[in-house]
Amino acid sequence: MSVMAGLPYLFVVLLASAAGVAAAARAVRPELASLAAAAFALVLIAAALLANRPLWRLPADRLAPAAAPVAGVRNAALIALGYGWGAVTLAAVYLASGIVWRHGLQYASGMALIALAVGLYARALARPDSGTRQPRAQLAMLRATILHAAAAAGGVGFLFASGKLKSGKGDWPANIVFLIGGLTILALSAMAATTQWRLSRRQG
Repeated sequence: MSVMAGLPYLFVVLLASAAGVAAAARAVRPELASLAAAAFALVLIAAALLANRPLWRLPADRLAPAAAPVAGVRNAALIALGYGWGAVTLAAVYLASGIVWRHGLQYASGMALIALAVGLYARALARPDSGTRQPRAQLAMLRATILHAAAAAGGVGFLFASGKLKSGKGDWPANIVFLIGGLTILALSAMAATTQWRLSRRQG
């Protein structure tokens, strides 16, 4: 099954994970919230590996000219889903668990906007006549993806350095989402950048 055909199933896992995190938050069980979050992260990363790993091994003469844009569509869709998970999970936690943190819905909205923007990029990239498929645009997106991975790594590092993961305040479920989500986005972005770089080299 292709990544795009599997998106509805990934969305079901997303909803189940978000519900699990919210239920665990309501019961004040950080370990269960972490497990529910990690379950979706592992599924999403596994899907990205299945989509990208075969492209790392193909010889140049077996690569179609549209290989890089097609891979970009898949990776952008998965990254959008990662941000979508963060948005849905934060909304579920701070609307249904009884835990109060005034920034919860703000961060949920921010993640939803990022998910929408990345999703729109994937939709544009899927069009054969789109300017996003031009070599210069692809190079710019490769650089942006690398910066995105670096930003995610920085965010995860900040969580550890700041001690926020030990917070007993209302932001503790959000910190779990930020940690698991940050690691997921880091992994997805790293794989996307690796694929883009390898395909561009082989087709250059």
